[in-house]
Amino acid sequence: MDQMLSLNEIYEQFQRFLRCKLQKPYQYFGLNNTGSSHSDILSRTLIASQACKFGVIQCLQAVSEQYRSWMDNPSINPIDINFRSFVSCYAVSRGDWDEWNFTFKKYIESELPTERLTHLQALSCARQPWILNHYMESILSENSSIRFHERLNVVSNVASTDVGRALAWDFYKTNFKRLKEL
Repeated sequence: MDQMLSLNEIYEQFQRFLRCKLQKPYQYFGLNNTGSSHSDILSRTLIASQACKFGVIQCLQAVSEQYRSWMDNPSINPIDINFRSFVSCYAVSRGDWDEWNFTFKKYIESELPTERLTHLQALSCARQPWILNHYMESILSENSSIRFHERLNVVSNVASTDVGRALAWDFYKTNFKRLKEL
């Protein structure tokens, strides 16, 4: 529904409606899974990810605070494992080069495929076109820090975002021959 309405003139009203509907459930559940039942964890994850997606301010602030806490002490990740994917994405989207670069460094350091995938997806959440272009350009280098088998995911991930859709298409057209050689 979100994607269908995203190009429609009523999209802003749709977002406002969902923000209003998600406000109370988010206030109830929040981002703390300590001592929660399995169903509460699933509910909290779904509600929090949607609350951030549709711009519930408390959710976006909490995400930014948790991510900043991790950036301040990189050896201890305070973000609940169930939230890491959407927290990383919204922190990068609300942040700037510092958040993006921190996430990129975490990608490079990570040995776990699921963590690497989470970081790769979060990197494409940036809202600054120059950062997204830098990200895509990085896969073309022979000595890229992005693992060979994960490089095409970069363009695909960027293309799946509102900001990155046109950028990824331009990048693909401009670099088609080089991408074929990857």
